[in-house]
Amino acid sequence: MTTVDEGPYVVKQKVKSTYTFQDYSDVATDPTTVTFKYEKPDGTITSIVYPAAGVTKTGTGVYFAEVTFDVPGSWWRRWEGTGTITDGFEAPWYVTPTRF
Repeated sequence: MTTVDEGPYVVKQKVKSTYTFQDYSDVATDPTTVTFKYEKPDGTITSIVYPAAGVTKTGTGVYFAEVTFDVPGSWWRRWEGTGTITDGFEAPWYVTPTRF
């Protein structure tokens, strides 16, 4: 499992979330289905299933998605892989208002 998206974040900022799906031997592996979800502070959930626009594959098991923060608060993201392997990752993003 690898994820790259460091904070802190501000409104209007775009973040790139990258995840590497791995099997039990820590070998990068493509799941049958890859889903990226993010939840805004108001509870609105967006779900993107690869190969739909919004999720990009860059190598075996490696995917990324970009999100632009439009409101401050606690955002959540989740990567899910199912099928050939089952793997996932979930974590928050904390977004502050911009001063400008």
